[in-house]
Amino acid sequence: MYTIEALTAINRTYHAEHKVNQSDVDKANMYVSIIEKSRTNDRIQPGDIIELTTEHGDYYRNAHVDYFNAETGNWRVCEQPYVPFVSLSTTGDNITCCTSGGAWDNIPNNLQLVGKRKKLFKDWGHCGVCAHGAMTFEAIVNVWEYNHPKPLYGDYSTKHYKRHYISYCVDKLGYPRHGSPYRYFGNGIAFKTKEDYKAWVDALKGVEFKGNSPTQTVVFIPKRHYPET
Repeated sequence: MYTIEALTAINRTYHAEHKVNQSDVDKANMYVSIIEKSRTNDRIQPGDIIELTTEHGDYYRNAHVDYFNAETGNWRVCEQPYVPFVSLSTTGDNITCCTSGGAWDNIPNNLQLVGKRKKLFKDWGHCGVCAHGAMTFEAIVNVWEYNHPKPLYGDYSTKHYKRHYISYCVDKLGYPRHGSPYRYFGNGIAFKTKEDYKAWVDALKGVEFKGNSPTQTVVFIPKRHYPET
C-alpha cells in the first residue's frame, strides 16, 4: 500500500506543485485495491495488458485494454497508449479507462493469460483538474497474448526481429535515379548493387518476403545482430 513518501517518489512534478497529501494516498490505495481484486484468470478486464502481434508483424508488449464492446464481442485495445486515466465503474467494483495513443484494434475475448505485471494508471489528485494535477500509481494487472490469426509473415514479427522495408529504385534501364549511386534503399541503409544487398541479407541471416509493391521487399533480421537500444 502507498504512503505519502512512496506516492511522492513516483509523482515528483505533481508533488512539487501541489504536494502529495493523505487524500491522494487514500485514493491511490483505493484504486490499487479495486484494480487488483477485480482481476481474474479467466476473463479480460479494463486496464489489463495485451502482448499484441498484428497482421503485419508489429509487436507491442504493453498494449492497453480500454473497454469491451458488447455489440461486437471484442475488446477495444490501444497498441501504444499513454498512461490511462481511470475512474470507478458504475458498480464500484472495477475501473473504467480513458486513454489516447494509437493505433486501435478490436481484439477477441478469448485470449491466453501469460502472466501478471505492474502497470501505471493516473487520476486527478486533490487539486482537481489543473496543470500537472494528475497523479500516477501502479497496480498489478493480468497480461494476455494475442497473435493475429492470419499474419502476413508467418512467425516473423518485431518481437524477435528488426523489420526492414527495402525498395528497389531504378529507371527503365535499370540505372539509379536522380544521379544516386544506389539502387536499394531501406531503413537508414542503401546498396549500390544486388550483390551488395544480398551479401547484407546473408550476413545477418535475413529472411525475405514480398512487399506491398513489385519493387519492395520486406526483410526480417534477428535482433541479436543489433545492439540493445
